[in-house]
Amino acid sequence: MTTKHYIQVHDLELKNNWDSLSLDDRIVKIEECTVYLKDFYGLKNWKVELKNTKKSLGHCEYNTKTISISRHMKNYSYDENRDVILHEIAHALCTHDDGHGDVWKTCAKDIGCTGNKCANIDIVKLSNYKITCPCLVNNFYRIRLTKKMKQSKCGKCKGLLKIEKIN
Repeated sequence: MTTKHYIQVHDLELKNNWDSLSLDDRIVKIEECTVYLKDFYGLKNWKVELKNTKKSLGHCEYNTKTISISRHMKNYSYDENRDVILHEIAHALCTHDDGHGDVWKTCAKDIGCTGNKCANIDIVKLSNYKITCPCLVNNFYRIRLTKKMKQSKCGKCKGLLKIEKIN
């Protein structure tokens, strides 16, 4: 069995079992997949870290040779996790100057990433607050609140926004 074939079989097995895994088991699998894939693509001297960040699902730090993945990815599908992992690996394979340019995009697609700059995720899963207005015209979600937001009024009905903690 070739290495590429092994990855495809392993991917399919994990993808098929993803929904049945506990959230804690998903975190373990996210870390295992990141370590395995970064090693497979020749980044054995890079580290993998899991972080609690919500604003960034993944990050590539060139100075410390570290690929970081958010623990909050446990709430997302296997495909979304795999794409974020491969996105960060593509950054590690390129230079910092490549950013999300053509060189990076080509590299990302070559290793199986979609090549999108940002993950297409549901912000509600990461949000801590649901904000609604009395007329129900303005409804939105936020990770953090500003002081100004706590006193904001709806532009249409002029009613004070209701802030509900959801996570």
